[in-house]
Amino acid sequence: RNLDLLPSRMKLAGLEASRGGLASLEDKDRRLARVLSTMGGYEFAIIDCSPSIGLLTYNALCAAEEVLIPVEMSYFAQQGATKQVATLRSVSQRLGRPAKHWILPTMHEPSAALPKELLEQLRGRFGSQVCQLVIHKDDTVKEAATFGRPVGEYAPQSQVARDYDALAAWLLGEALPSQVQGSQAVGQLPGPTVDTPRPALPSQAQSVSEHDHDGQAQSV
Repeated sequence: RNLDLLPSRMKLAGLEASRGGLASLEDKDRRLARVLSTMGGYEFAIIDCSPSIGLLTYNALCAAEEVLIPVEMSYFAQQGATKQVATLRSVSQRLGRPAKHWILPTMHEPSAALPKELLEQLRGRFGSQVCQLVIHKDDTVKEAATFGRPVGEYAPQSQVARDYDALAAWLLGEALPSQVQGSQAVGQLPGPTVDTPRPALPSQAQSVSEHDHDGQAQSV
């Protein structure tokens, strides 16, 4: 309820190939933005991108008003995040408008020394652009995937399910406040698990799948 899905197919990946057709179009990096602009009745459009930086990713970045970059607590993932942020800034300059972006630490193990050090480095490099809440490493995610169920349904009381609930609350309460003002609250989501203090979440937090009429895009 209140959620529509547009799954991808292998054919979509072929669009980026030299003979795929997308590269030869004049507005090759704005096709998705054009399509989304014609779709009404939605409060949010969440675009799940592949980790590679190609024409499909450029289309998502051009269409998005907010960008969330998940970064696993590993060295190579952090290097990838640096390239993603650089790409985002390049797209923003070309479009002539800044795109809000945040970096989300994931697969975090607070009891291990290396992930804690990597998280400190990430915050030192990107500062306030790093979300104060983190997604912890939890085997419950793999178990839920094995049964073909979202972790929030499979194990709603697990640490990682609470983390994702907190992320939704943070996005609606802090990252996207202008898009939920004046709407009715549907319940308080659980508070975030944090490693450092952060502003309190607002009392009116909504489900991320509620619809409105803005048709605005967000890359997650």
